Amino acid sequence: MNKTIKIAIIGLGYWGPNFAKTALDNDRVEIAYFCDIDKNSLAKIGKRYPNIKLTQDYKEMLKDKSISAVIVVTPPGTHHKIVKDCLLAGKDVLVEKPLTIYSKDGEDLVNIASVNKRILMVDHIFEFNSAIRKLREILQKKKLGKIFYVSASYTALGPVRPDVNCLWDLAPHFFYTIPYLLEKKPLWVSAVGQSYLKNNTEDVVHIVLGFPNKILVNIHVSWLYPYKVRGLTIVGSKKMAVFDDVAVDQKLKVYDKGAYYDKAEYPAILKVLYREGDLIIPKIEPKEPLSEVLKTFVNAVEARELAESTGAEGVETVRVLEAAQLSLNKKGKRIKIT
Repeated sequence: MNKTIKIAIIGLGYWGPNFAKTALDNDRVEIAYFCDIDKNSLAKIGKRYPNIKLTQDYKEMLKDKSISAVIVVTPPGTHHKIVKDCLLAGKDVLVEKPLTIYSKDGEDLVNIASVNKRILMVDHIFEFNSAIRKLREILQKKKLGKIFYVSASYTALGPVRPDVNCLWDLAPHFFYTIPYLLEKKPLWVSAVGQSYLKNNTEDVVHIVLGFPNKILVNIHVSWLYPYKVRGLTIVGSKKMAVFDDVAVDQKLKVYDKGAYYDKAEYPAILKVLYREGDLIIPKIEPKEPLSEVLKTFVNAVEARELAESTGAEGVETVRVLEAAQLSLNKKGKRIKIT
């Protein structure tokens, strides 16, 4: 049995309690502290888990040398300060996406983690989805052929965030997932959106990303949508793949479909031919993504090495977010991602 590590969770709003439940189900983890500035949130979690210490002051909690690691699930604008304090206190950190709201702050955290030999991991949860991992394997084996374009949606009716727009809330999931799948970084971004519920807080955004080899990615994110959508479609020259995270089962489907011009018709009028083949449902081992995130973090804490969802990857995601926000501010102007 591996040695149990003691952790603290900072932030018990929307996502923090999910981390709490997942951590309590992991026999290699012991939660020593819950921390939140909101007394009501602390009281609520305290009733559910009465044996865990509660505190409103994370700095006091960081003085406890028995704490090996901290999970930070606070609003993005607070990440830089809190994560920095945790790293400097000698704690390994798993932080909710996005890593920070400025890439320079993310770079600062990566540097601090490196200098202090600390683990810094970002909760890029889709990378730990079994269907996404299977899709990446399919792409690596070139089963879809040459990739043409990607279409993605992350929508629902709420929850509306008070601290950020829907770009910063929802789009990060695709800003890290699609580069993970394609194994390429985006070159440019264009984004347009609108604020319907609250001025200067976009609740619907349409984004286009340009990748190498002429791959286009279209992304729709919104808090104002009649039903929940969490998925993407990848269109290739040989086949097409559809990931649907809302589906109870069959979250990944591969369609043997395509279209091409019949070159035999050249130079006369080109004739378009269509291919309608089999529908393939890949076998996928069901795993809870958040459990996989935590397991990867615990393994990294014990091995002192992290290979995925690193702080550096988190910075790349923030760079895309910054460029997308700039494009949004400039009414859709194409912005180069540096």
